[in-house]
Amino acid sequence: MHVQNSVYSDRLVKRSLFDETLINNAIAPIVGLVSGALAGGIEASVTYPLELAKTQAQLRFNRRWRHLDTASFLRRTVAADGVSSLYTGVGSAVSGAALKVGLRYLVFDGAVHAFKNGNLHSTNIDYAAAGVIAGTAESVLVATPSERIKTAMIDDSNGARRFRSSADAARQICYAEGLSGLYRGLVSTTCKYAGTGAVKMGSYHFLAEQHKSIFGHSSRSVQDTFVLGAGAGIVTVCVTQPLDVVKTRRQSSRSETLLLAARNVLHTQGVAGFWSGSMFRLGRMSVSSGIVMSVHEKVVDLLKF
Repeated sequence: MHVQNSVYSDRLVKRSLFDETLINNAIAPIVGLVSGALAGGIEASVTYPLELAKTQAQLRFNRRWRHLDTASFLRRTVAADGVSSLYTGVGSAVSGAALKVGLRYLVFDGAVHAFKNGNLHSTNIDYAAAGVIAGTAESVLVATPSERIKTAMIDDSNGARRFRSSADAARQICYAEGLSGLYRGLVSTTCKYAGTGAVKMGSYHFLAEQHKSIFGHSSRSVQDTFVLGAGAGIVTVCVTQPLDVVKTRRQSSRSETLLLAARNVLHTQGVAGFWSGSMFRLGRMSVSSGIVMSVHEKVVDLLKF
């Protein structure tokens, strides 16, 4: 009788674990989508002035603006156009960030799970490859049109000031160029996001493994996760900045092809021009990556069961 009860108990435990696995697999995509969307929206709201400064530095390549640090750049922008100018195009950026980061983690988690193929642990190569897939999906479905609108608005604010809002910018772009106008710079943006996804996700999980080997398997604090995310952001900027510069020039209100944008950067600024705005992006990317990683993991901990 005791043996029968023991066998029955073991079956119940196995059944419970099986049901829990099914539930976790079912809700994992939803958790990734929700946590990513919240992380992206919060990150974009907090760091948008740094994104504005980076984009302006890449578009305004004259000497008067080229050597300004982030604080000086923001002060000059406020002095010229007011505090509200720091949030030109923010609506498109925040909504786009929520959508694209949510999509990023939805696709990334699915890709990592597929790459495991029965293995208990994923490798850094798995994470980098999943980052490429997630970045590509992010660019094609969300990032290219939202960044096209944001970049065009920032560029327009330096000149004609034709756009009254993000929606108005989208309407005017579609009227003048058709729906394809929202996808100007698709190739350069996709290259940037695929590269960024590979470097950021690969380096973050590499740093997380190093942290685990040093401090053990205990759960990381929010502060630890922020620092690891910031470190991954710094590595990402160092590797992918030229792609970001060409993408920005390609998506400005001026009509430049991919090759023309790259050639103009080289002609007007030299090789160093491909690193214009790098200090602004470095500040933003380190902060934004720290925010996204820490918010995402915290929300995942709260939502999973």
